[in-house]
Amino acid sequence: MLILNNMKKQAKTFQNTEKYSKMVLEKVIVMNYVPLNIKTCNSLLTSMIQIPELVKVAKANGLKTLTITDNNMYGVIEFYKECIKNEIKPIIGITVKLDELDVVLYCQNYNGYKNLIKLTTLMSEKALTLEELTTYSSDLVCIMPYVSRILYNDLKKIYKYIFIGYRNEEEKSKVKSSNTIYMNEILCINKEDEQYLKYLYAIKEGKLAFEVTLDISNNSLLPLKTIDEETNKKLNSLCNLKIEFHQDLMPIYPCEGSSYDYLKQKCIEGLKFKFGSTIGKQYAVRLKHELEIINEMGFCDYFLIVADYIHYAKTHDILVGPGRGSAAGSLVAYCLDITTIDPIKYNLFFERFLNPERVTMPDIDVDFEDCKRDQVTQYCIEKYGSKRVAPIITFGTLGPRQAIKDVGRVVDAEIKKLDILSKMMDPNIPSY
Repeated sequence: MLILNNMKKQAKTFQNTEKYSKMVLEKVIVMNYVPLNIKTCNSLLTSMIQIPELVKVAKANGLKTLTITDNNMYGVIEFYKECIKNEIKPIIGITVKLDELDVVLYCQNYNGYKNLIKLTTLMSEKALTLEELTTYSSDLVCIMPYVSRILYNDLKKIYKYIFIGYRNEEEKSKVKSSNTIYMNEILCINKEDEQYLKYLYAIKEGKLAFEVTLDISNNSLLPLKTIDEETNKKLNSLCNLKIEFHQDLMPIYPCEGSSYDYLKQKCIEGLKFKFGSTIGKQYAVRLKHELEIINEMGFCDYFLIVADYIHYAKTHDILVGPGRGSAAGSLVAYCLDITTIDPIKYNLFFERFLNPERVTMPDIDVDFEDCKRDQVTQYCIEKYGSKRVAPIITFGTLGPRQAIKDVGRVVDAEIKKLDILSKMMDPNIPSY
């Protein structure tokens, strides 16, 4: 029952966020406060903060600027768009490790943003070195938490703007440098939620909750402190990122002449191969129509690339699916052997796949047999370059029943009782 009561309290906290936020606003003078070290739920099993809720609460409390400093960049675009939509300035940062100590880096502009991307890519492969931080240091602001201050002398040679962060007056008084800045690590929205962080960390570390040693004080966004040192105007003025969306970043298929002419040639060859020299007028008209739209929307190279790696799979004993989704409505895809379904025979519409009135990227779903999928990926890397091939991550969320079992395990509850309790939960409750 203790678990259930705690969960009810937490649910009530989420439901009353807006009401609570407005109440806090009456007691707090926000001034120019910039929370510099916000971790979101994208720092897996580390933070309780969801981006939409964060932005909503910040707006209700008059905050003009927010930061994100996860140890990855999974949530950056969602955070950036939510902030812009709500007229809040977004500052993008990441937390990196050097010699097992945390360092927080913020981009000043788009060039700095690209350096953050490069560093996170390196971080996913191995531990970062001082040399790598130096290589990708331009247009970045560096703040090292108080516990990482031993790195200051090394890093001040790299970064033009560098600060030592402190969480309280005691830490500030022990720092000899004048380059100090207030920075507490924010892991939840409201003060009353800090008590739940130990359960999150226990799940992450595979421990019981009482075994987790965690300083859970001062980890909330609200209520805010209002001493002058917390205004953090300096970093706010240094960081002014603008991300341009909808850029033409389509890779180029290597061929002689224009990609349109080559695509047209391959489609005619494919049509003749499937139907012989006598091709019905309906097919000729449809092919001409599709090619014109594909060319107009700038997707000729895309079709050639997809056809290329599918051809590789089919000629290297790798099973390929017949095609699914709206791409099955494309005669061009059928002619290139991307799909194996005749869209005209089955009265499938091309406009469900590509429509010039609704400009979106084409999306051709291709199924390869599991044990040989890596061969196709490696072929693409070798032909088009490692920087043009990337996996897409999918995040799963814990449903209420699984959450009950996870929390129950870290408080050492009886398995039988957890099973009974989880079955009582409505499986349709939204996941967090």
